[in-house]
Amino acid sequence: MADAVVSIALERLADVVQERIQEEVNLVTGVKREIGYLSAKLKTIRNVLDDAESRRYKDKTVHSWLKKLEDLSYDIDDVLEEWNFAALKLQIEGSVDVRLRRTVCPFISSSCLCLNKVAMRRDIAKKIKSLKERLNEILNEKDEFGFVVNQPVVDPRESTRVRSVSLVEVSDIHGRGDDQESLTSKLIHEAAGQQGPSYFHCRGRGDREDNSSSTPIQ
Repeated sequence: MADAVVSIALERLADVVQERIQEEVNLVTGVKREIGYLSAKLKTIRNVLDDAESRRYKDKTVHSWLKKLEDLSYDIDDVLEEWNFAALKLQIEGSVDVRLRRTVCPFISSSCLCLNKVAMRRDIAKKIKSLKERLNEILNEKDEFGFVVNQPVVDPRESTRVRSVSLVEVSDIHGRGDDQESLTSKLIHEAAGQQGPSYFHCRGRGDREDNSSSTPIQ
């Protein structure tokens, strides 16, 4: 349950970085950094949720901690949804403002829109800061429980490949040891001044005599 809720919050945080922050270049200083912080710490918490969930109904304090985490994740989603709605509202007001400038005092309409933007940005920044403080409290409590980090998921195909390689017997691997010995002998004879062509014996796979052949080396 907690893992699913946290994952949704992480997706929304990633979306808002791509959407709202790109649209609002003059966003309140630090909001982008705060969102990045929330994402990083939620990922850290998600890494211990398997162990936490297994202890949820055995330990009331763990159950309470998971409930706090779930509530925080829901609130993160709510704040981001509020941000999206406010941004859309300002966008609509901006379109209306263009038309009002033609009939009403342009200074008044433009000033009202700017004030609304500033108020919205400060309100969102304040709420994100509050979310960060709650997350830090949850992080501190997490360390007290000593949760075990989730085990990485191994790709079954990779596991099968590793086992297949490990099952090969060294004794079943046929090299070219005889060829190496023949070539070494040939070089020794040449070093001793032996005249005439030399031969080295190549055996077929499995050292079967019917596949053998002798190859002259000039």
